[in-house]
Amino acid sequence: MYAQLSNSGNRLSIRTHLGHDGDGLVRFDIVAESEGFSGATLAWANCQDHLELAALLEGFPKDSGSDLSFQFGSPGSGTCNIDCFCLDPAGHTAVWVTIEAPYTARGTTEYERTKLFIRVEASAIDRFTAELKRFIPNEDNEALLHGVSQY
Repeated sequence: MYAQLSNSGNRLSIRTHLGHDGDGLVRFDIVAESEGFSGATLAWANCQDHLELAALLEGFPKDSGSDLSFQFGSPGSGTCNIDCFCLDPAGHTAVWVTIEAPYTARGTTEYERTKLFIRVEASAIDRFTAELKRFIPNEDNEALLHGVSQY
């Protein structure tokens, strides 16, 4: 079952229980929403991927040329690509989120995908990073990156 979408808009949600069956892979439920557009997937990824993302995001943006990319999952298991960057010399930031389904569309070899844009404040990235670091194995965990209006 895919993660539930809400009507809150402009956000990226990463949820996980961090439970695995010994293979080191855990399920991340990922939802991304912008104004009027949304997507969700299940991504099977390494149990430390949330900490790798948090380490990349620590102190972002460092300057007006800052950018970074991270991928949860791998093709064929659901993916979420997160590309963070500065919009201008003042350090305003945004995120492109590309979500791909874990299975091909019935009768095809193609995976459904969604790409959306979320403007964010640096303070929201700091909160999101802190939430990712607090994930506890075998408990319900969620990190939310709240966006701001695009217009």
